[in-house]
Amino acid sequence: MSIVMAKTISHGQTAYSQAATVVEQTIGSIRTIASFTGEMEAITKYDKSLNKAYKSGVREGLAAGLGYGVFICVIFCSYALAVCSLGQASSCLRAFAAGRVAGFKLIQIINRKPEIDPYDTTGRKLDDFHGDIELKDEPVNIAYGKDGATVEEIRAAADLANAAKFIDKLPQGLDTMVGEHGTQLELLQDPEGAYSQLIRLQVLNKESEQLAIDDDDRSQVTLDSTRHPIAVNFVKTSLAESTSLGIAPSQMAPEIPLCRLAYFTKPEIPILLLGSIAAMVSGVILPIYAVIFSSIIKTFYEPAHKLRKDSDFWASMCVVLGVVSSLATPLRTYFFAVAGCKLIKRMRLMCFETLVHMEIGWFDKTENSVGAITARLSADATSVRSLTGDTLALLVHNSTTAIAGLVISFQASWQLAPIILVMLPLLGMSRFFHTKFLSGFSEEAEVSSKPFLMKKNQKKKKKRKSERK
Repeated sequence: MSIVMAKTISHGQTAYSQAATVVEQTIGSIRTIASFTGEMEAITKYDKSLNKAYKSGVREGLAAGLGYGVFICVIFCSYALAVCSLGQASSCLRAFAAGRVAGFKLIQIINRKPEIDPYDTTGRKLDDFHGDIELKDEPVNIAYGKDGATVEEIRAAADLANAAKFIDKLPQGLDTMVGEHGTQLELLQDPEGAYSQLIRLQVLNKESEQLAIDDDDRSQVTLDSTRHPIAVNFVKTSLAESTSLGIAPSQMAPEIPLCRLAYFTKPEIPILLLGSIAAMVSGVILPIYAVIFSSIIKTFYEPAHKLRKDSDFWASMCVVLGVVSSLATPLRTYFFAVAGCKLIKRMRLMCFETLVHMEIGWFDKTENSVGAITARLSADATSVRSLTGDTLALLVHNSTTAIAGLVISFQASWQLAPIILVMLPLLGMSRFFHTKFLSGFSEEAEVSSKPFLMKKNQKKKKKRKSERK
């Protein structure tokens, strides 16, 4: 799912960038286009770019639905295996096998008779034995390991130590002297010595790593600012214009009735109905699973013959739920993606058709610059898509889940269900006040710590100035 979605998102972004290029070229050269009556040609190019983006958006929704549907199907099928206790049985068998292997090794060690018994008093006794160890000549050379060692023996020792290749690369081979020795202070007194050079290399390495980290941070900031340059420039331009005109941001966006926006979705009503049916089917899956799970728990308290029969039945019901989910979820995301992508395509095309037929003087206004118009076509149309996109799909899905859960709970215990229902707002309020309390406490702590931090920073600055002097 991740691989397919990454490809479709990349294709969609490419198509939208092509559409944005058409808008920029058209608006930037609107006088030339209007003089040669090239509006229809520009609209046709823009429509082709939107068609590519529409197909990518539909594929993205289908890929997300298939991935999530298969994921839920696997989960429910694993529940079915858990009902039959196959998962628990396999883990127990692995534990027994691992215990047998470990026990065999331990018994083998216990029964082993050592060749040298420390408690055995028999054997040869030495009359004259001293435990002193003598080291001759701070050995730092291979030849010091054995008195009178030949060149062949030294090379054989280097081969055994895996040092022969390293020694052969030295300027003088085996004749190279490697007597580095002394305390750290003594070694640091020689600035041209190997130890001093090693310390300098370590310091330079740390500094280069820190510079690399700083460069990464700066490049990340640059990347964030250039990832959506049109939108960023539009926001900066809009804020500057609103400040110069004395207009508050809240006054710049008048509220539009929701019914007027919903009117644009009229051509997609059949697709939205199919998507809503699929969303309602996927929404009742979890409440139905709650009923199945309670029945599964009840099954384990039944006699053996009935337990086997009922467990097989409820395990198959889990599999059925998984299969239904693997079908309903992709259909839900597909239908809502089709409706949303059609809506955004149609709205962008309608806006572009209106733009190219505007009078030339309209484009001379600062609020109707190329960057501002391009950002409106991309950002605003994408926001409107939420009316028929994932937001609406989740609304139908979650509403169905809540209604089905309430029906099942009241049917199961109408005495207990209202009590739980009344407690939910209280739990929500307690969570809200708890969050508010923590945020207020953190703000007070931040305010109270500011003077201390300012004093600390002042002390650091004074210390740096004294060090520089």
